[in-house]
Amino acid sequence: MRLIWTSLVTTAALLVGYAIALPWVPAAGRGAAETGHATNVTRLQRYIYERLDAPVVIVGTSLAARLPPELLPADAVNLSQSGGSALTGLRVIVRSGAAPKLVLIESNLLTHPFDRSSVDALFTPVVSQVRGWAPILREDNRPISAAVILTAISVEYGLGRLRYEGWLGGSGWSTSGEVRPASSPEDVFGAIFAQIEETYGQRPSDRELREMTGQLDEMVGTLLRRGCRVAFFEMPVHPSLISSPLLRANRETILAHFSDRGLPYLTPGSAGGLQTTDGAHLDSQAAAMVARALARVVGAMGIVTQPFPGGGAGVPIPETAG
Repeated sequence: MRLIWTSLVTTAALLVGYAIALPWVPAAGRGAAETGHATNVTRLQRYIYERLDAPVVIVGTSLAARLPPELLPADAVNLSQSGGSALTGLRVIVRSGAAPKLVLIESNLLTHPFDRSSVDALFTPVVSQVRGWAPILREDNRPISAAVILTAISVEYGLGRLRYEGWLGGSGWSTSGEVRPASSPEDVFGAIFAQIEETYGQRPSDRELREMTGQLDEMVGTLLRRGCRVAFFEMPVHPSLISSPLLRANRETILAHFSDRGLPYLTPGSAGGLQTTDGAHLDSQAAAMVARALARVVGAMGIVTQPFPGGGAGVPIPETAG
């Protein structure tokens, strides 16, 4: 019995110590090893509990999620969801009661359904309030998240040693004992790009487009009534995808539905070629260029009063070269 009590007291002491030390841990260093759903939830929670006063909020998918935050407008928050929908971030803004000066909505994949379970969990009565005054309960602050980070660092270190010693790389793996050459980057890109082309080659159904405009009508209307400004923007993609059935349907539907409200629609311009990793997602250098371009556009709109990176006149978002 004494051992049980000792264990409980020790655990409680560790948790209290962790909670006390938490404010001194930089936010950028927490949740770094999280992926997918956990990263998405972390972005939403940080907005709700730490950044509701952000003047500029970006909502999008994994395409806009790659924009480096340090190059976006000052005090901007990026709620883009990896593998998710721009409608998720948009619904969080609406339900939170926030009124940003500007909301930028990525338009590429707006027919993707929003993550209802994550949004509902974020606003669960009592739990959401407790999470507000107890940061240790948030996704990126939980002790298990810290353990995941340490484990990932250890695994990455081990893989690095294996690569250095020649165990990983050079030859592909085969269960038949046959040694096969690893796929070249060109082969990998070609296979992934074929899947992207197939996705973008499918036009959303009329029902999906109606559902999209219905949700946008509701949420954009709410934001406009709060005094927010709203603008749509397209993330640059491979030139062969710009006029694909998917993008064209989204673009034409949004322009036809919202043009009479005077909402800006930012499209890729001709400011130079950008590189993608798979035809749809920008590489790090291209993402940095687009982030700077968005910062200049936002600055030209007079939204952000503080200095921001690369200030100047608004420019078109660069188009991609491949």
